[in-house]
Amino acid sequence: MAAVRWPRSCEVRDPPYIHSGASSEQTYWLFCVAAVPVMAAGAWVFGYGIVAVYVSAALGALLGERVCRYFVSHGSRSRFPHAMAMGLMLAMTLPPTVGLGIPLVGGFLGIVIGKVVLGGMGNYLWHPALVGWALVHLISPGALAPARWPFLAAGHGLTGSLEAVMVGAGYRGFGLTVPPPGVEAWSTPRPIDRLIGAYSAPVADGGADRSLLSVFRDHLPPWSDTVWGVAGGGIGETCAVAVLVGGLVLIFCRASRWQLPVAALGTVAVLAAVWPVRVDAGLAGGAPGAPGLGQAASPASALWFPILSVREGFPVGVAAVLFHLTGGGLLTACFLIAPDPVSTPLSGRGHLLFGVGLGALAFVGRVSGLTPGSVYWAILAMNTVVPVIDRITRRRVPGA
Repeated sequence: MAAVRWPRSCEVRDPPYIHSGASSEQTYWLFCVAAVPVMAAGAWVFGYGIVAVYVSAALGALLGERVCRYFVSHGSRSRFPHAMAMGLMLAMTLPPTVGLGIPLVGGFLGIVIGKVVLGGMGNYLWHPALVGWALVHLISPGALAPARWPFLAAGHGLTGSLEAVMVGAGYRGFGLTVPPPGVEAWSTPRPIDRLIGAYSAPVADGGADRSLLSVFRDHLPPWSDTVWGVAGGGIGETCAVAVLVGGLVLIFCRASRWQLPVAALGTVAVLAAVWPVRVDAGLAGGAPGAPGLGQAASPASALWFPILSVREGFPVGVAAVLFHLTGGGLLTACFLIAPDPVSTPLSGRGHLLFGVGLGALAFVGRVSGLTPGSVYWAILAMNTVVPVIDRITRRRVPGA
């Protein structure tokens, strides 16, 4: 008796089986498209050499996909768009000076362990790109968490060299500080890393008191630098405009939901507005000015509801909220990485809960000193409770 040959349309494919009508390949191609403006902005800020980081991470992910498909389920279809998207997302989180071996290994491990070993396509619990990020972070933490992050100076975009770098002593902003001859790049801490220093007792830094006001006045660039991306950070984290463009593409094409980023960013904004900041006692009491060079720092006191604070005509509380939203990798995490359809809840209400938890964990991780990367650890933590969120947010059938 001849074997029955079922038509290709009747083949049982990998989960998920209930979806919006778009195939998983189409969905993850959209994630790759959304990464394009972020990649272009990163190339301008860090030089075209960062393209090699994206390529290395994508190749590692594709190699992991190919190897696992050959040994685990020989003959089944390869998920090329998914592996490509995971590699690009991993690369976004990495410093511009990272060696090419780290994204290659991270992309490979993210697919092999995060995707295939831990459930397979449609069944994995944790975001594969962040599993790869976490593994290489644990293997080589110094390479992924430098104290200073380089970026190209004004007039050297795209073609400048990060090797001709100057430590950012005296750096006040991209358009405000002219690099000396022979210098093509600055090296500074990330804006968010500067800011979270104000959430502990003031520490003398060259004799200047590190109060909340002095952080903005003496240590941080203008907020607009974080909007356009001319600041330190991961190669896909710095340009808020590019990230928003990519995120809106995903939302408009229904590859992700708006509830998650809105809830996460709103939660961070609320916490930044009310969370107590340790500031100089004189500033907390309304005394004008901050201790100058060579003066001793006053005792520290907690300033609650910093959103209401205005010092010397400068709205320090509002500035703190804005820097929390754009000064690190929060936007990239919320709009491009966290909305992975497999590792997020099924319903819009679930995405709201996921976003609130993500924002709260990311903010607490920041002010507790878990930087850089607190938002990525927060995504992995929320991935863990997605089954619980799905259970408590599922729609109840009347009479069932």
